[in-house]
Amino acid sequence: MAGATFAHKLRKAANLQWPDWLELAVVAKALLEARVVFARQSAKSLIARLQDQTPLELCDFELVDVDTRARDQDVEAGILRLKWAISAAGAVLPWRTDCLIQCLAADNVLRGRGLTPDFYLGVTKHTSSNFRAHAWLRCGGISVAGGDSSDFKVLIGPDLRHQSGTPPENTR
Repeated sequence: MAGATFAHKLRKAANLQWPDWLELAVVAKALLEARVVFARQSAKSLIARLQDQTPLELCDFELVDVDTRARDQDVEAGILRLKWAISAAGAVLPWRTDCLIQCLAADNVLRGRGLTPDFYLGVTKHTSSNFRAHAWLRCGGISVAGGDSSDFKVLIGPDLRHQSGTPPENTR
C-alpha cells in the first residue's frame, strides 16, 4: 500500500508544470521562515501581525489598460495555486507546519503579492473539559491556509474587530 502511495505521488510530481514547482519552492521557503518566526516570537505578537490589515505598498503606479475580469481571474488562480502549494508542501516538509505556521507563510506570500488576507482564530470543545484552537487564513473568499475550520467558533476575525459597540464602516 505504501509503495502504491509513493508511486502515485511520484506520478503526480512528474506531471507538475514549472509554475507549480516554483510555487512549491516559494511556499517551502515561506513555511521555513514562518517556522523560525514562530519559534522566536510570542503567540500574541504573531496574532497581532496576522490581524494587521495595512496593505503593503509595492509600487507607485496604477495598472492601466488591464481587463479587470482577467486580472481578478489571475488573482483567484494565484490564490488557489498558493492554497494547493501550502497543503502539498506542508504535508511533506520535515518540520512542523501547523495551522498558525501555514497562516504566517500564506500571509507573507499574499502580502508580497499585494493582497491583504483575513486571519481567523477559533476554538471548539475537544473533550468535556478541553478546548482546541485553530487558525486559518482567507483571501478573496478562498480559505488559503489552515484547512477545515467548519467546527470552530471564531474568536478573532475581521468581522470581530469592531466590538466596541460601534458597527464597522461600510457594512451592508
